[in-house]
Amino acid sequence: MEQVQPFRGVPWSLSLRRLSNGDKHRVAVKLRPYYEIEFSMDDRLDDPLGDPEWFSFDVGKRQIGLLVSDSGALDDADDAREALSTLREIVVGVAHLTNKFLPLKGQDEIQITTGMS
Repeated sequence: MEQVQPFRGVPWSLSLRRLSNGDKHRVAVKLRPYYEIEFSMDDRLDDPLGDPEWFSFDVGKRQIGLLVSDSGALDDADDAREALSTLREIVVGVAHLTNKFLPLKGQDEIQITTGMS
């Protein structure tokens, strides 16, 4: 276990420590949704109802996501990270560590697969 302690520079155990060392009896982590949108100002679109006074711009980029942070963070921006990649990093790290011990107990290793892209 000492090999994966945060002071050894193992990213997943540092993430797990950050997310679990807060107030464990109330809210362990904060999840905050976010939505980003960018408009392409080069492509002016006519009003779909035909009013020549109105126009819009094409959406160039849309992104929806979740940010995760320690419940003790003073500001939502403090240590907030993308939730899915952070949690996946922790699960993969825990599985990798656990796989070191499973063969000793005659168990198959944990295989991580995902249907998400």
